[in-house]
Amino acid sequence: MRRPLRLPDGWITDTVRANGITVRTYRTGTGPPLLFAHGFYESARCRRPVVDALAEQFTVHAYDARGHGHTDAPATGYGMTDRVADMRGVIAALGLDSPAVYGHSMGAATAAWLATGTDLDALVLEDPARFADSEPPMAADERRRFVRERVYEWRGQSLAERSGALDGEGEQARRCAVAQGECDPRIEHLARAGYPVTSEAFSDIDCPTLVLKADADDSVRQTERRRAEPLDGSLVHVDGAGHTVVRDKFDAAVGEIRAFIEQRGVA
Repeated sequence: MRRPLRLPDGWITDTVRANGITVRTYRTGTGPPLLFAHGFYESARCRRPVVDALAEQFTVHAYDARGHGHTDAPATGYGMTDRVADMRGVIAALGLDSPAVYGHSMGAATAAWLATGTDLDALVLEDPARFADSEPPMAADERRRFVRERVYEWRGQSLAERSGALDGEGEQARRCAVAQGECDPRIEHLARAGYPVTSEAFSDIDCPTLVLKADADDSVRQTERRRAEPLDGSLVHVDGAGHTVVRDKFDAAVGEIRAFIEQRGVA
C-alpha cells in the first residue's frame, strides 16, 4: 500500500514522459541544472537533506526511477541500457542543457554510463553500484527472488514496522520506509539484470567527476583510486562512511562536493 509523504518545503513536483514511461519528477533550488538519481529501494524524497544542500547552488531536478516511488513500473525495461535511456529521456523532457548529474548507488552507476555518451557539465558519483569487477554474491535468479520476496514482505508491513527496522529514527527513517513500501515487485527484473562494472565506463567519461566512496582499508583505497585514474577528477574515501556516504557522514561528504564544485567552477 502506498503512503503519501508531505512534499518538502520549496519542492515542486510534476511528471514527464521519458523512454515510454511516466516519470515522477521534483524540482527545488536556483542556479544551473543538476539532475539527481537515487539508489535501489529508495525514491527521490529519501535524499531530501543532500538535495536541499545542493539546491543552495543548483536548480535540482530529482526523479523516481522506474519501479520506484511514483514512477511507472512496466513489465520490462530494467537493464542498464533501459535505465540510461530513462535518465536521458528525463533530461530531454525537462529541457536540461548539459546538466550536472549526481547519483547514488544504482543512480550513480546509471549516471556513469549515461556520461559515456552524453554531454554533461559535471558528475558526482556516490558509492556506485558494482564499482569494481567483483563476483556478485548471488546468481541472477537468486537476486531476483530475494528482491521480490523483500518487496512483498515490506508491502505486508505497516509503515511503523518498516521504520522500526531501519537504522536511525525520525523523518529520514520514515521517508525511507515509505519508499520501501512504494517499490514495485517488478524491480526484481532490475536485480536480475544487475550492473556492468561501473569503473569500466571511466575511460569514456569526459566531464569533471567526483567519486565519493565508503571508508575502506588502505589496500582497497589504493585499488579504487587506480580505477578512478582515467577520470578528469578524483575519488575520495570518506572516513567512517558506509554505502550511504552522504547520509552517514553528511558534513564531510557535502564539504567534498562543495570543494569540487568550487574548484571545477561547476556552479
